[in-house]
Amino acid sequence: MAKVGDLVRDTISGYEGIVICRADNLYENSTCNVQPKGLNEQGEPKTTYRFAEERLEVVEENAVISLRQIEVKEIKIGPVNINVADH
Repeated sequence: MAKVGDLVRDTISGYEGIVICRADNLYENSTCNVQPKGLNEQGEPKTTYRFAEERLEVVEENAVISLRQIEVKEIKIGPVNINVADH
């Protein structure tokens, strides 16, 4: 099962990228939006495509740090609160 932040490859087309969104559907197959690494010729993020989950194989788990993996600590300095992320 692919999770947000995993590096995956489509077994049919070979398209590879990071899962940026996962949708679990009640009556249909679960789907994942896959964002490839890098930029296109115009300097913009490459096109994201949606795949049925059963077409995807996980190449690397947790290939990017998701916000769920970061522990945020709050530091109070006088009237100011500062959030510091540890991972």
